[in-house]
Amino acid sequence: MIEVLKGKFAVAYQATKPPGTAMIEAWIVHQDGWSPCWSHYFATIGHLRNEPGMARADKRFPQATHEFRVDAMDSAREPKADDPKTWCLLSPANVIWQFDSATDEQAAEVCKKLVMECIGMDGHHSGLCLETEGIRVNQHTAKEYWRERLKALLPPGARIE
Repeated sequence: MIEVLKGKFAVAYQATKPPGTAMIEAWIVHQDGWSPCWSHYFATIGHLRNEPGMARADKRFPQATHEFRVDAMDSAREPKADDPKTWCLLSPANVIWQFDSATDEQAAEVCKKLVMECIGMDGHHSGLCLETEGIRVNQHTAKEYWRERLKALLPPGARIE
């Protein structure tokens, strides 16, 4: 069963984890109006372990254990949370941050909380915007603001790059 989060600004669908991937948690967020060209975004956290049969992890720093990212999706493919064949991620990524000091379970919870914030669910709204190019939130660029929100949800002392 696909979990659905309905927020003030958008709806998010928990994505099915394809086998043989580093994905721990993923959400497809749908909201018309954030971009004139697409209305779907892929928010995910994956582990950065080197495992047999998988591509080598591309770490920004040696201790990195997880990566959070947001990518716009090709809405013309009508992305479905339970059908990875419909997932066409656009590049470059809107947000990419790697971090340490978290278990896979903590990382999954962080991903869900960030999605809840950006869709405005249950009073969660921190100004997170899935479209980040040229956007400022208070004194931060949108990408820096994602980093600040991620840092607030991780254990104290976590490194983020």
